[in-house]
Amino acid sequence: MGKAFTAVASVMCLAIGIASVQAETFYLDFGRFGAETSTTGWNNVAATIGGTQNGTTLLNGGGTPGNPSGLLVDSTGATSGVTLTVTFSGTVDVGAAGGGADYLGPYPAAVSSWPSAAVADGFFSQPSNGGNTMTLSFSGLDDNTTYDLLIYGSRGNNGSSSPFSITGAGGTVNTSIANVFNNSTLTASASGIAPSSGEISVVYGFPGTGSSALNAMSLIAVPEPSTVGLIGLAGGSFLAFLARRRRPTAA
Repeated sequence: MGKAFTAVASVMCLAIGIASVQAETFYLDFGRFGAETSTTGWNNVAATIGGTQNGTTLLNGGGTPGNPSGLLVDSTGATSGVTLTVTFSGTVDVGAAGGGADYLGPYPAAVSSWPSAAVADGFFSQPSNGGNTMTLSFSGLDDNTTYDLLIYGSRGNNGSSSPFSITGAGGTVNTSIANVFNNSTLTASASGIAPSSGEISVVYGFPGTGSSALNAMSLIAVPEPSTVGLIGLAGGSFLAFLARRRRPTAA
């Protein structure tokens, strides 16, 4: 019994271990300095209130101000091998929103468990000075898996649509939040995005009119079918082992 149990347990541990690696999760909070989330497993992209002409955007308090780059922590708080690089296409009209734009809920069900510090404040984008964009480039991702993204944006004083363009090996997927003003129900998402040479990029664009918002985001690796099959195989082997143990022996 001891050897058989140990063998099955080893297979199950291996499968769970693989799934844990491939199910790596990253959370990002966007907003102004002083409103970052301190919750374990969250990354902060923060800046001084105003447009990107301030050149103050930092990632987890570091990186080159204005266009920071650095390793992310995963949802457990451990430093990962995934790098985020933040760049801007212009000098104005994408940046951290002031407290007057904060939205204090209620929030969509999909992000209701996220820290209030992450979802209440965010970055804004406006088209009035050319409609510049912010690009988030994730590198060091696993080309053999796919990733799901969930994006939330809201403003408490005004707002319009928030468009996002997500690019990976399969091309570009466009998604958006239709209206971010007092947004209690809407999120933007993209599923099954495969990296290209380890990279996925997210471009936060600008609305046709008004102000858009980017408050928080998650990037979650999706376990491969082979991994799920391995877990199933391990579980099936374990159940078969238990059935054999319970089978009565002949008299």
